[in-house]
Amino acid sequence: MPRRSPQTAREVVSFDRVMRDLKYVPVLRHRQEERIALKEVRLSSKTLPLIEIVKERPRADSRGDFDTIYTADLAELAHPIMVDFPSYLSLVSSTFREVADFLRPVQLDPSRRIDLFGKLASVPNLIPVVTYNPQIPFVAGVITGTARELRKKFSRLAFRLFERDFSSALQEVTSVVQAGDIVVLDIDDVAHTSPTLQPLYREVTALRTKPGCKTVLVRSAISDTVTNIGLIDDQPIASVDNSLVTSYSAYGFDAFGDFAGIKKDLLHYGGTISPGFIYYAWHTNEFIGYRGRIKDLWEFKRHIGPKVMASRYYARYGANHHSTCPGCLMINSIVNGPKTGRHQGLWKRIAVMHYLYTMEEYL
Repeated sequence: MPRRSPQTAREVVSFDRVMRDLKYVPVLRHRQEERIALKEVRLSSKTLPLIEIVKERPRADSRGDFDTIYTADLAELAHPIMVDFPSYLSLVSSTFREVADFLRPVQLDPSRRIDLFGKLASVPNLIPVVTYNPQIPFVAGVITGTARELRKKFSRLAFRLFERDFSSALQEVTSVVQAGDIVVLDIDDVAHTSPTLQPLYREVTALRTKPGCKTVLVRSAISDTVTNIGLIDDQPIASVDNSLVTSYSAYGFDAFGDFAGIKKDLLHYGGTISPGFIYYAWHTNEFIGYRGRIKDLWEFKRHIGPKVMASRYYARYGANHHSTCPGCLMINSIVNGPKTGRHQGLWKRIAVMHYLYTMEEYL
């Protein structure tokens, strides 16, 4: 049963409360739809977003320099956040140019990360992420050096580890982690039940008792292999395993993380019109697919939205959820109101809002 409606009151959540209550870390790119979704859902102390900044400016028409834009925007969230400049992201010829131009210098020069965080030091409740580039051989001292510099301006740090070069990275993290820090193990979309990951879990979670920090296991639940054209109306996506929602504590972690009900965007050029939507069903812990009958954006209003609202998965949430969840409210306003919903990005926002709200309501 849900504990409460997350939208009943807005309150400023402190670091200390988050460190006490933390259960969930949604990983979100700082892009328009994800950013709006995060703003629309009121988060409690059990949720700590990890925001990935991937461009110098969020939008082409953004005015001002990096620190002016992001300082104002991140402060507006009024909630503790972790921030990362994702070094793990593979930059290829099809990567959006503005993403490659911004992240490539960060990947090549770790000091660039320190400089960027220095420009965000005035943002209240910001926790910088110390990490490394898992695409290249591990560079000794990159974690300890970055942590040493960031400690001068930030009271708390987060450390993001990957399966590759895990031992070398963990050794450095262990030498610098302090009480109140957060250690994140990101396993990409690898099955969290994999036997090869169990020793990593034990080493990371051992830090819970040593310096009194929090540990988080992050996994992208929806694989890149899932496509809109492969979705079947009102059918669970068989390849998606979201059981980490209920099993993270059994592995010894304080919290779990994922990409908030959507795929981890590769940030590539390409793609065609292919209306599709994935709706999260808490009661069965499944992701339900819906797709347009034809390649026409009107299918969101004429087919996909009505199908979602007529489904047993939607009905299971009940009237209270439907009247307070920003995602479900948006679906209703499209199906039964003047909104056209003729934009794939809007439905990404809807998926994120519904997922975040559901975690707040039920987790």
